[in-house]
Amino acid sequence: MMKRLLQWFGRPEIAGDDRDRHRVILLNGVTNAGIAFVLFAVCGNLFDRSTPLRNYLIDLLTLVLFLMARQALRLGKLLLAGTSILTLGYFAVVASIASEGTVLSPAPASLLFVIIGAGIFFEAIGIVTSTVACSLTVLAFMLAQRAGMLPTPDYSPKLLHWFIFTLIFALAGSITYFSNHITMQAFTHAQKELLVRQHTERELKSANEELQQRVIEVERLQAELREQALHDPLTGLHNRRHLAEILSREIMLARRKKECLSILVADVDLFKSVNDTYGHQVGDVFLVEIAQLLKRSVRGVDIVCRYGGEEFVLVLPGTSIEDAWKRGEEIRRKCAELIVQHNGKELSVTLSFGLAGYPAHGEQGEEIIMKADHALYDAKRMGRNQLRVWGMPNRNSTHRAQAAIGQSTMGA
Repeated sequence: MMKRLLQWFGRPEIAGDDRDRHRVILLNGVTNAGIAFVLFAVCGNLFDRSTPLRNYLIDLLTLVLFLMARQALRLGKLLLAGTSILTLGYFAVVASIASEGTVLSPAPASLLFVIIGAGIFFEAIGIVTSTVACSLTVLAFMLAQRAGMLPTPDYSPKLLHWFIFTLIFALAGSITYFSNHITMQAFTHAQKELLVRQHTERELKSANEELQQRVIEVERLQAELREQALHDPLTGLHNRRHLAEILSREIMLARRKKECLSILVADVDLFKSVNDTYGHQVGDVFLVEIAQLLKRSVRGVDIVCRYGGEEFVLVLPGTSIEDAWKRGEEIRRKCAELIVQHNGKELSVTLSFGLAGYPAHGEQGEEIIMKADHALYDAKRMGRNQLRVWGMPNRNSTHRAQAAIGQSTMGA
């Protein structure tokens, strides 16, 4: 029985946010305090034989109304419970003042709890409204007492008065305790949320920094992969893919500047014999050495690519056919002087070249490469280790070749 009674007077659990839960705690405390107040008032009246019957009726009616408000609170009807508590509390105090016949009794002090309850439930508007209503109520009773409209008051001190004052003190202390307890709970909860938020922000910041580092790393790897995709892994030269991407741009630049552009296609002579006789490792050494020779023999603006296998392409922007011929002959001679040591033997290879240029031999990069490649085939067919220019007949001497190149350039 006692357990069920304690459960009934305990704080009801309702669905809602923190604000609703705080209201439930305070309304529960006010309701229980109001019931206790009425019961103590009844006990005080019993000790005073002069208490009129109407006081008992007022106490009984107030107790019933508080119990009804308590039930509404248990059902989660906060608005009904709060409004009922405020209304019945107000009218209970008014009835007590009217029964006492004077505002000089302890009863008007109970109006403070009406103001507190209104503030709890309706916040600022509740405090203002209840304060004005209670002030006008006291003023009305003062005027009524002066006009003799109230029962004749009894100013003799009674035990009931002590009971009422004691209850008022207890209620004030209880409400203060509960308010402070709820405030501290809210403050503690806010601190925990702040710590959680700060921890989350630190984790997010750390995760963001880590993500940025990963993005930078991914971008770096992408750049490396792109460089690897555009370079030949053996020689370190640009590959055919890079040549396809950049050649059209170089042609457009030469067209805009109205300059020449020459393309040399070089191929290692009898390279299959080198691989078959000495092995692919020796062949790779020759390819690396020739690649280094080509890189040393060109300018910064020139482009050197490994076109495939033992074939190389040199793109020489702003270079005429005659100057490109001179450059190719110089590289050809240096390559013939290149020596690779293998098992005590001195090995060497030669290069054959095909040469074509813009605009004399074509307007498109692919067309110029194709014609330079055909010139390379002529060089191979004519005995290797020589440079052939697209569209020129075979020459038996360097002097006559240079003269033919000069005439071709002037004609272009």
